[in-house]
Amino acid sequence: FNEVCRSGKIDFIGPTPRAMELLGDKNRARALARKAKVPVVPGSAGLIEDENEAVRVAHEIGFPVLIKATAGGGGKGMRVAANDLALKSAYQQARAEAEAAFGNSDVYLEKFVEHPRHVEVQILADQHGNVTFIFDHKCVDVDLDLPGVTFENTATRELISAEADLIIGADGAFSAVRGRLQKLDRFSYSQSYLDHGYKELTIPPTAEGDFAMEPNALHIWPRGGFMMIALPNRDKTFTCTCFWPFEGSTGFESISSEQDVTPFFTQHFPDAVSLMPTLVEDFMSNPLGSLATVRCEPWHYQDKVVLIGDAAHAVVPFYGQGINAGFEDCRILDACLRQHPSDRAGALRQFTAQRKINTDAIADLALANFIEMRDKVGSPAFLMKKKLEKTLHAFFPKWFMPLYNMISFSDIPYAEARAKAEAQWKTIKLVAGIGAILILIVIVFAFIQLT
Repeated sequence: FNEVCRSGKIDFIGPTPRAMELLGDKNRARALARKAKVPVVPGSAGLIEDENEAVRVAHEIGFPVLIKATAGGGGKGMRVAANDLALKSAYQQARAEAEAAFGNSDVYLEKFVEHPRHVEVQILADQHGNVTFIFDHKCVDVDLDLPGVTFENTATRELISAEADLIIGADGAFSAVRGRLQKLDRFSYSQSYLDHGYKELTIPPTAEGDFAMEPNALHIWPRGGFMMIALPNRDKTFTCTCFWPFEGSTGFESISSEQDVTPFFTQHFPDAVSLMPTLVEDFMSNPLGSLATVRCEPWHYQDKVVLIGDAAHAVVPFYGQGINAGFEDCRILDACLRQHPSDRAGALRQFTAQRKINTDAIADLALANFIEMRDKVGSPAFLMKKKLEKTLHAFFPKWFMPLYNMISFSDIPYAEARAKAEAQWKTIKLVAGIGAILILIVIVFAFIQLT
C-alpha cells in the first residue's frame, strides 16, 4: 500500500517501504531498536510463552500492561490488563484473536502507556509551517489582558509562560482559561451534575476472535432509573458503560465488595454476565466517573481570548455529540474570523452568539435522551413512535426527518433541528386530530342515515 501511494504521488505519512519490511514483525522490531540503542517501552525480552511468564514480566515492569500480537496490526491481538487474573485472561484472548486474524498466535508484553502522544498531528501540521504541538504541559493560569498563558510541565513541575495575539481555550470541562474568565464581572457560569455516575466494563471477543454480540448496533439494557449500554470497538470487544445512581438499591453504593457484583448483574443484566469473564475484576478496579453539564457566557474576552469545546459547553454523553460540537466550534470560529479579518472582537462576539444557543440546545437534548434511553426504549409506545418516524421519513424525506437524523447526520444547527422536530410533530398531531374528527363525523353521519 505504501509503495502504491508513493507511485501515485500520494503522501504516505509514515515509514518507508523498506523500514516497514524490516519492522513489520513487532517483536523483531523491538530487538532491532534495542540493538541500535533506541529506547523502547519496557517489556518482555522476546515472545511470551505462557501465562506464568506473562505474570512474571508484568510484576517486573508494573501494571497496567499490554499483551500484543507480534504480527499484523489494526488493534487485533491486543489486550490491556491491570492485574494477574485479568492478564491471564487477556493472554489467551490476544493469542486466539491473533491466530484467527494473522495465522500467528505469537505475542509479547510491554508496559501499557495510558496517555500516549502521536506525532501524526505534528506531521500533518508541518505543511502550514507555523504549528507546534507541545504535550504534557498543563495550563494553570491566563493573563487576559496581555494575553498570555502560564503552563506547568507535568513531569518537572516547571512553570513556563507564553504570549499570543489570541488564546483559544480548549482545555476541557474544568478549563483553567474559563476559570480565569469566571472572575470577570457579568460572566455567567453554571455546572450541574447528574445524580448518576458511570463505570466502564468490557465484553471481550469470542474464543473464535469474533464479536460476542451484533456489532452494528447500540445495545441498551434499560431498567427504569438506570441502564447499561454496550458499543463495539475495532478490536471486536464491546465497551459496556453502566449509568447508575450513586445512591440507592440500584446504585453504585449497593455494591461494596466483590461478592456483591455477580448477584447484582445476574438480577438486572442476566444475559450479559456470561459474556463478561472479567466482570468482577473490571468492576472493582475501574474508576467511577461523574456526569456534568457546563454552561457559560460570554465565551470570549475582547479580541484576545475565546473558549471552545467542553471548556465552553461540556455536555453529558447521551446524544454522542460532545466531540462533534467541539469540531463544529472550530469550523464556525474559523468562518467568523474569515468574515471579519480586521475585527477579531466582532468575530468572537459573532461566534459566541451563533454557538451559545445551539450548544444549550444539545445540552438539553442530551439530558432528555438520557431519560429516553434509560426509561423508554423498551416501551411499546416508544417503539411504535420510532417506527412511525422511520415510515414517514421513508415516504416523505423532504417533509419529515427524525430529530436524531438531523442531529447526527446533518449540519443543521442543533437549535434549528430541535425547533424543526417540534414543528413536525405539531403538524402530525394536527393532521391526526383533523383525521379523527373527520372519521367521527363520518361515523355519526352513517349512524344518522341508518336510523
